[in-house]
Amino acid sequence: MGLWFNGTDNDHYINQVRGLEEILKPYVSSKPRRAYLNCVDLDFGTNDANGGTSYSKAKKWGSRYFHRNFRRLAIVKGKADPTNFFFNEQSIPPLLSLSVFEN
Repeated sequence: MGLWFNGTDNDHYINQVRGLEEILKPYVSSKPRRAYLNCVDLDFGTNDANGGTSYSKAKKWGSRYFHRNFRRLAIVKGKADPTNFFFNEQSIPPLLSLSVFEN
């Protein structure tokens, strides 16, 4: 995790992380590129600032973190937190309607 307080250093630190990604590229999964749980990779996409992201949009990153379990987790989220009170940049959105399932 990176943390810095001077906004003028953003490009410098982001470039360092991109350089590390290039070094690690031969050692990580590809096609599709997967993600590690609790290691946020915002390149996969993010929720809207208010947490109103659709299931289909969130599936872009959700399937990389949770694979085939993403749909089931979205259903649980729909039952446990239907108003999506608990959300972050890449949280699972609540799936309230079974008609939006995508195979």
